[in-house]
Amino acid sequence: RISINVATLVGEVVESMRSVAKEKSINLIDMLIFQHESDEIALISVSKRKFTQALRNVIGNAIIYTSNGKTVTVSSLVTKTHVKFRVSDQGVGLDAVMLKILSNVLADHTNTQRIPVTKVTSGSCVGLLAARNIIHRHRGSIAVESAGLGKGVSVEIEVPRDISEHEHQSIKETENAVVSCDPRDITS
Repeated sequence: RISINVATLVGEVVESMRSVAKEKSINLIDMLIFQHESDEIALISVSKRKFTQALRNVIGNAIIYTSNGKTVTVSSLVTKTHVKFRVSDQGVGLDAVMLKILSNVLADHTNTQRIPVTKVTSGSCVGLLAARNIIHRHRGSIAVESAGLGKGVSVEIEVPRDISEHEHQSIKETENAVVSCDPRDITS
């Protein structure tokens, strides 16, 4: 089990995505919010490699579906027991049907296998589904919100700040089971 500073983790991921965002003139913003003033340093116990991959996939999707010149915001709310990461974009959004399909797929805790992209939407990246698998293995949840087409999407990830040694071992054993998706590999 590795304890990682949330600000450092998110900062590194956001910095690694800045060049991709810059290609589209997208403003990439990250914020860290503490719910309790007693937390000077917010630590989270995760597989750094896998959790970084999950965050990169979610941020990458936000960049892909956001128009040039718009903003993608990554915020982290730290509570005593959990961290909520929220990635919000000003992109194409989702209609009610796609939102329901994607919400059901992301909430499906019983299926940790990859789901064909065609079950979500023809243009989606498997990265969001890979992120779902990683987040679920960290005893977390992932959800998506959208006010409709043209109104952007917000993806919220919530994970406990501490995971058991058994859960950490399970994450390590499945390190090669999930694929990554780099936004630069996708053509519109």
